[in-house]
Amino acid sequence: MTFPVLAPAFAHLHTIDVVLQAVVAARGDVDDLAVSAARARDAVQWQAPSARAFATQAEGLERMLRTVQSTLELTADDLRRARYRLAAAAVP
Repeated sequence: MTFPVLAPAFAHLHTIDVVLQAVVAARGDVDDLAVSAARARDAVQWQAPSARAFATQAEGLERMLRTVQSTLELTADDLRRARYRLAAAAVP
């Protein structure tokens, strides 16, 4: 049995699910980038001055990617909490 009055809530739940899936996919992509950046940094011979400059850039990239990972994780957590609250409010 469906309740027409709950249709907007279910539409919002679907929207949250779609955005949450996109956030989780983006997190996976960022994780892959972080692994690639770490491998590139580890593959360089650090004796040359240009290699040290590359190391500085690589470390900055890794810090930025960790920040993005953290932000995406917080966003996913917020979306999960919003979905839970919306689902709980829709139950009569």
